[in-house]
Amino acid sequence: MLLRKKIPFSCVVVDAWYTSIDLIEFTASKNISLIAEVKINRSIFFTHPQTKQWRYLTGDKIIPLIKEFYPHKLKNISVPTSDGTIKNVLIYSFETKLKDCIVPVKAIFIFDKWSTTDDRDAHILITTDLSMPARSAILTYLLR
Repeated sequence: MLLRKKIPFSCVVVDAWYTSIDLIEFTASKNISLIAEVKINRSIFFTHPQTKQWRYLTGDKIIPLIKEFYPHKLKNISVPTSDGTIKNVLIYSFETKLKDCIVPVKAIFIFDKWSTTDDRDAHILITTDLSMPARSAILTYLLR
């Protein structure tokens, strides 16, 4: 609707339910950035730390590899919580691609819960804006 009415905007933010290859490729074709959470079973191109080979692994397989082999590369960033306080979370980000998608993305692994009622202790965001700092992508996503 925004495109048809020529209302200017530069970014689309969606949760994992709406993240699809079609949406990623459509927004990229319109030069619109996308920030989205992806499901834990999404296939992401990743260098396996033991074999040093690039291959598609699901997020739930990548998370323990990051924790085991790259704890020294985790960044600590501050983000606001739903109750207005600030908390520190650990993140790991890298440029990659998703299986069956032609658009390169930045994957951001967040090692913390979104809230006290969240049952997952890790989340994966992507953005098609490769120059966007991970913290900016997370803060924008949290505004949705």
